[in-house]
Amino acid sequence: MSTSDKTRLKPQWLNEIVVMAGNWEPLEHRRRAIANCIDDEKRYLREHSEEMAEKLTKASVNAVIWHYYKGHGPKRESNDMKLSTEFGKLCHAKGIKFGTYINFGSVHIETFFEEHPEFKNLVAIDPTGQPQLYSEYFRCYYRQRPCMSRPEFTDLIIKITLKAIKEGGSEWIHFDNVAQVPCYCDNCKKLFREFLDKKYPTGTDAEKQKVMARFGHLNLNNIELPRGSARLGVDTMPSLHEPVLQEWVDFRCKLLSDAVQKAYQIAKETKPDMVIGANPSFDFGEFTPLVWGTDVERLAISADTLFNEDVSFPRVTDDSRLIGHLFTFKLGRALNVSIPVHQPGATQPQTSPEHTMLSLVEAAIFNRGFLGHVYHAPDLLDGLDVNDSRPTTVKFIKKYSQFFADTQSISEIALLRSHHSLTNQWNRALICKILTEQTLAQYGFQFDVVLESQLDDLSKYKTLVLPNTISIPDAQLAKIRNFIRKGGNVVAIEESMTCNEWGRTRIPADRARLFGDSDLAVGLNGNHCTRKDLVCEILGLNSIETERIFYIPKLFHKITFNNNFANTWVPIIGNSYFQLPTNANDISHLIKASLKDRQMVEIKPSPSFVIPQLVMSKSGQIILHLLNYDVNKSVSTLEIRLHIPNSRKIKTLSSFRLEDQRITELNFTEEPNKISFEINNLNVYQGIIIDTTK
Repeated sequence: MSTSDKTRLKPQWLNEIVVMAGNWEPLEHRRRAIANCIDDEKRYLREHSEEMAEKLTKASVNAVIWHYYKGHGPKRESNDMKLSTEFGKLCHAKGIKFGTYINFGSVHIETFFEEHPEFKNLVAIDPTGQPQLYSEYFRCYYRQRPCMSRPEFTDLIIKITLKAIKEGGSEWIHFDNVAQVPCYCDNCKKLFREFLDKKYPTGTDAEKQKVMARFGHLNLNNIELPRGSARLGVDTMPSLHEPVLQEWVDFRCKLLSDAVQKAYQIAKETKPDMVIGANPSFDFGEFTPLVWGTDVERLAISADTLFNEDVSFPRVTDDSRLIGHLFTFKLGRALNVSIPVHQPGATQPQTSPEHTMLSLVEAAIFNRGFLGHVYHAPDLLDGLDVNDSRPTTVKFIKKYSQFFADTQSISEIALLRSHHSLTNQWNRALICKILTEQTLAQYGFQFDVVLESQLDDLSKYKTLVLPNTISIPDAQLAKIRNFIRKGGNVVAIEESMTCNEWGRTRIPADRARLFGDSDLAVGLNGNHCTRKDLVCEILGLNSIETERIFYIPKLFHKITFNNNFANTWVPIIGNSYFQLPTNANDISHLIKASLKDRQMVEIKPSPSFVIPQLVMSKSGQIILHLLNYDVNKSVSTLEIRLHIPNSRKIKTLSSFRLEDQRITELNFTEEPNKISFEINNLNVYQGIIIDTTK
């Protein structure tokens, strides 16, 4: 099943405004894992009462995720399951979609193994032979990770999932702790070698030559599982610099995605309109394929929602860094999934009413109306603070839902998310991707994220941007060449397209720079930049076609990535890297030149922390969303020039904003194929409705 195949199975309510509340910790887990109040049982029962359902309704919540199975053992949690089932009936009666939490990837060893002793030797094993713990973050020595090479765990999860659907009234299954951590059990060793044998057969001379080219020898049965040392684990590496390491990560990602897909398919066969979601720990800044065995592109095939628990709420920092979830939401569009996130006040305190408004409207715009985890449900029992801006913001978004939910982006640029580059050369590719995204957003360019698998049809875009897309397969390279030959332009940054999917350079040996003291295994960054003529040569372009290549030798960052060997923790490329490159002006000029100086949305001043997003509603109206990420500074005047797509003619221009929640008409100046207008006193958000005719 492909990402597009599951569209027919996607319930309609996911295309509407979704305001979610969560309560996924059963009482036993609270008592074992965190400090709890002395009247916890009384409080717990209130959380499953008519009072709780009324509070949710009053807060405009229309979907919940409630505890069902936390990993203590299905029999042990049976009473909690019954409580959730009864509460689900109250939710159904009030029109609230009832979701259930199911722990996919960890067990509480103090109780689970008493119930299932046969699983005790089936957990993931670290290189020293000890069970892999749930997380070093929380020092959870009493929770262990299962090995996904053992189908017994997946079969148990499927059994619990079917119980939640058939008996629990669940309409949304949320799989948590979805991961395949590094495992060195005998079964993983056996299956990895079988994986290599199947992927790289040696029955013919041609097949043997391929194996020799890949590994340098034919002795695949002698290959060991990659591991680090006692001081530095294998998951501290910032790139997959050698073939066995690349194949091992691919093997682990496949184990996990196959397990999730099995559960997904059985759940959908049982109840076709089920929503299936997963929390794969992505977009935290970690090298997740290596650390957790998660490949979001594969997991998205078997999911309707992918939870992102990064609580870096949207804002502009004191050192002028633009932080937000908009780039993750754009990835969600490419994956055809909704991305629930924690909103301010749900898990972390609210910093200000304006920041909460910003976060909710950001999700409404870029996540197509799915607002995410807006409330921690038990908090509603205590009432909300009078200054809490969530109720009024949600009301505003629902009032203008047709401009947020189920919209289609109007974009001129495709930004390639290269799976192969983000694994083979993770740190270099990711940093460049971040810098490129920041440049595109702050200079007002309208762009979509596209995947390697989506390069077949780029007809709606004028320009394809390759942000240090170092490793890319020959088949995708041919599709990029075809895009150019059909008139498309390519902005190639740094080392883009210089390596194949194995990370082998395409540059002839006599022209390639020697590595010298630059060791890609440890992530020291030398100057790997190539020249435009090499890019054109790799693509096989003629003299006319080379004019459609716009080459950027280097994006300069204020921070230099350097793997610190004194730190045994995994490297993180987090929001401290969310900055404009120091040569952002030059880059924006080159990108604009690739558009023949016809940028869809131009904002002055530029760059700006006001991020524009152009979309089309289901009714055919064009909406320009304007979101001010620097909510502490109102924008007094914003000059906007809009190039109208598809030669449309403007009928009317009107706006709506958070402050007054009414639609007012705007004056504009019309020129051939474009209009100009001003926005005054922009605090957090303003929407522009553009009614057009052909």
